[in-house]
Amino acid sequence: MSVIVGALILAASGVPLVAELPRDGAPAGAAVSLVAWLGLGIAGVVLLDRLPRSPIGWACVAAATTPAVAMCAGYLVLGSGTGDPRLPRVAAEWGPLTLVALVLPMLAVAVPRARTRADRRWRVWIVASCVGALTAACIAWFAGTPDTFGISAAAGIGVVAIVVAASGFVAEPRPVIEPLVDIGLIVAGIAIAAGAGGVIVSIARHERIFGPEALGAFATAATLALTVPAAWWLRREFLTRRYGTGVLSAAEIAALTADLTSTADPRALLTKAAAMVTATSGVDETYLLLDDVPAPEGWVRWPLLVGDEQVGTMLLRPSSPGGLEARQDRACRQLLPTVALVARAVALALDAEYARHDVVHQRDLERARILADLHDDLGPVLAGMSMRVQAAREAHPLPELDDLAGDLAECRADLRRIVSGLAPVALSQGDLGAAIARVVESFNGGATRVRLTTDVPKQLDPRTSVVVYRAVAEGITNAIKHARAEQVSISITDGSSGLCVSVTDDGIAGAVVPGVGLQSLGSRAAEIGGTLTIEPAGPRGTRLLLTVPADRR
Repeated sequence: MSVIVGALILAASGVPLVAELPRDGAPAGAAVSLVAWLGLGIAGVVLLDRLPRSPIGWACVAAATTPAVAMCAGYLVLGSGTGDPRLPRVAAEWGPLTLVALVLPMLAVAVPRARTRADRRWRVWIVASCVGALTAACIAWFAGTPDTFGISAAAGIGVVAIVVAASGFVAEPRPVIEPLVDIGLIVAGIAIAAGAGGVIVSIARHERIFGPEALGAFATAATLALTVPAAWWLRREFLTRRYGTGVLSAAEIAALTADLTSTADPRALLTKAAAMVTATSGVDETYLLLDDVPAPEGWVRWPLLVGDEQVGTMLLRPSSPGGLEARQDRACRQLLPTVALVARAVALALDAEYARHDVVHQRDLERARILADLHDDLGPVLAGMSMRVQAAREAHPLPELDDLAGDLAECRADLRRIVSGLAPVALSQGDLGAAIARVVESFNGGATRVRLTTDVPKQLDPRTSVVVYRAVAEGITNAIKHARAEQVSISITDGSSGLCVSVTDDGIAGAVVPGVGLQSLGSRAAEIGGTLTIEPAGPRGTRLLLTVPADRR
């Protein structure tokens, strides 16, 4: 209904134009501006079609009645003496007064309260276009000719009509500063080109060169062709600094995915991806979470989807209180699939890490069970056998009993070494230094002397503590059992680069074939991001070296 009423009003407003303006040609002079009001009325009807209750649409339709109002005023004020058409006479005599109706759109946007950022921006655009049209028309009226005024006023009303029509279709207008920068660059480019052309013309005339105007035109065109790329580069740099690049480069994607194969915490990849989103889109801050969380006040929440599965949430804090700009929204939507895949990869990496933790925990439980079985079952049996053999030796001293007693002593020593290697329960009190000291003490008293120098940090990851404990036990066991060492030196140092555990013996050197113990220890070291190496130690012997990075201690 609003469109029909607006169209009828617009049709009635066009009747004076058909009746009063010349029929033998296009309107000329100041009367050109009267025809432009029909364009503003059409823009108002279009806006009413999109928003039936839009006050701006009704204001534009009302402003389009200016030709009818001007014709009536002409008959009342100018009289009917000559019988000439009133509209051209009104336009020629009253000039800027025929543009008073541009106040209606300004009042329509100034009275209601703006509810959103888009409403505020469209108000600025409409008011600025109306004020600009009035200013340009007044300058043309007082400084130019009626023809200049008519063309300037018609162009200004046309700009207002375009802005009004665009407000019904564009939900989020650009910030005012962006078109101002565009206009500034265009004006600067034209001014530079015109200045260059003027200088060439002056020089050509002074030197009496043939065709100075042609040379000036060529210089203007050439300068304009050179300034266009520069202006485009400046515009792109301005938008990049304001909103970011909008896309991830190949180098950024390579740097992002490189962490998937490293030993760093997978969650650090989310931090890096969030920083890239912030730099690319121009928002103030970005958080990537692997949970479905609500958006805090002032933040924008986007779910991260891989297929139909939500793998996380991306929270953005816009640089503007009104929310994301259109350019930022496009950039973030383009990045959303890549960020979702990163979140999925991090989630899978964390699941794998948790699974490794579960395997290590189950393995420790199994080792503890074996330890308990050895301690409760095999230990008492060997002790009992040793007591019976000792009693038999006292009653019947025989060489065979002496050999049997020696074999039982070796079995008990081997059992003690095995128990020392299986005993993460020794770390149950959380004192790694004391646990290692007990291990070293258990090996002393025989033919091999074990020396210990420790600098164990107080705060150490439990998994790292187990690996360090087992490295010391395995190193001592191998030095006594295989290298037949007389001395074993253990050094544990904690520096800025990480934790270093060294077990050095003076036994038989040579190629070391890793057995089950060393292979298991190497796997444990890799799980915590460390390395295990076996190398010769001068002048003789072997060194077992365990290094753990500082960030994985």
